[in-house]
Amino acid sequence: IQQISLHVPVLHDNDQQQQQQELLSSNDLLERIKPSTQQQQQQINFNEDIDEKDRMQSLGRLYKDLGADINTAELEVTDLLANQLANRIKLKDENVQNILRTKLQIYFESKKTSDRTDNKPTITWDDFCDVLFPITSGRFTNKDIELWFKLFDSDNNGYLTKEQITNLIYLLQIKNPENTVDRLLLYDDNKRLSVQELIIAMNVDATSQQIITENEQDKRKQVYNTSWLRWLWSGIF
Repeated sequence: IQQISLHVPVLHDNDQQQQQQELLSSNDLLERIKPSTQQQQQQINFNEDIDEKDRMQSLGRLYKDLGADINTAELEVTDLLANQLANRIKLKDENVQNILRTKLQIYFESKKTSDRTDNKPTITWDDFCDVLFPITSGRFTNKDIELWFKLFDSDNNGYLTKEQITNLIYLLQIKNPENTVDRLLLYDDNKRLSVQELIIAMNVDATSQQIITENEQDKRKQVYNTSWLRWLWSGIF
């Protein structure tokens, strides 16, 4: 029977100490770069009592936490982004949270299929605010309604059913959602609404108090622009 001789190197004391130090350094590095469980699960509660400044600061920090580039102020769209983002926003109801997750996935997928010359689709700070500000503030423009209508129009037939409208109303944090949906559907005998019908109905309903003008939104964007965003980030590091 042929014997196999295994050569096992003998480590001297200095070599063993060096290996232990390298192992400790590696473990220390892993602990530093690995986010804690608390950081992973920490949610931001956008309640009605938060003023616009604090709300935008929370959105700005969240944008950075998700990996936004400090130089370009753009955020790479990955397969995990919708889930990571939905997990960080605290909503009143778990079902609404899941709806948000699903619709964000659709929104980010649309960004991934847009025309780009590279393989790394991104969204801008304005994109981020456009899709999230209505959800986190309960304030929205007619264009915001149009954007979210498209995200809910899953079969692309140009109409939303009662169930889809109900989910949208819940997501926009409109008070008395069930009663609101019943009132909105009075404008159509088929119990479904096109985007224009929905916008008109919401503008004459009590929900109009939550609608802001395009000028108001433009002013907010001028104040909380990418320069402001970098200023906010400079206080984080």
